[in-house]
Amino acid sequence: MMHIPLRWLELTDSIRWCISLSSILTEANYGRHDLFWSTEKTQENIDFWKKNLISYWDVHNTKEALDTLYWLRESGGHRKNYMQMQQYISSLTDEEYQLQLGKWEAQNPDTAIQWKIVRQYAQVLRYKGIMAWDLGRYISLCRWFALVGYLDEEEAYNRMKPMAHQAKKYFNNWNDWAVNYMIGRQFWSKNLTLSNTDEYMAAYTRLKNNPESPFNTLDWNVPLEDD
Repeated sequence: MMHIPLRWLELTDSIRWCISLSSILTEANYGRHDLFWSTEKTQENIDFWKKNLISYWDVHNTKEALDTLYWLRESGGHRKNYMQMQQYISSLTDEEYQLQLGKWEAQNPDTAIQWKIVRQYAQVLRYKGIMAWDLGRYISLCRWFALVGYLDEEEAYNRMKPMAHQAKKYFNNWNDWAVNYMIGRQFWSKNLTLSNTDEYMAAYTRLKNNPESPFNTLDWNVPLEDD
C-alpha cells in the first residue's frame, strides 16, 4: 500500500455513504466497500484500472475524466435519452404504441426492447427516470479516478457530495435506489429481464442478503459532512 493520509483509510460514515452509492457495480467487480478506491491503492491496481478506464470509458487523462463526469452530471448521461423516450411513450394511446412497437421491432429489435422497458416502468420511475444508474456510475468513476491519479481524493469526494445529496432527495432507502439502478442496467443492456445469471443482479442479491453489506450497515439517512 502506498503512503495515504489517514482520512482516506479510516472513512467517516459520510464518506462511506457516498461511495456506497456505487455498491452494486463495486460488488459486481468483487471490489472493496471499505476502501475509498474500491481496491487497494497499489501500482498493480492503478495500472489495471487505467487500462479499464481506457477500454470501457475511453478515458486516458484528467481532462477526459472531467469530461465524462460532466456528461453524467450535466448532459444527462443515459437518463436524458430515457426521459425523452418516456415522454414520447406517454403521449401514445395503447393502439398507437402497439403500431409503433411493430415498426421498431422490424427496424431494430434491440431498440424495441428499450422502448418496452421504458413503457413497462414509466409509471414507476416517472420524473426520476434512471437517475440512480447515472449517479451510481458517476460515484464509481470518482473512486477510480482517485485511484489512478486523475483526481486527488479530496476532489473526488467533493464531486461525489452533490450527487449524494441528489440521491437523498429523490430516493427513500437503499432498496429504492437499487431498484432504480437495476432498471437503468436493464435499459442500458437492452434486456427485458435481469435473471440471477446477470452479474449486476447477482451483485444486488448478494448486497441484500449479506448482513455486512453497506445496504444493511449504513442508514440511508446518515448525515453528509456538509449537511
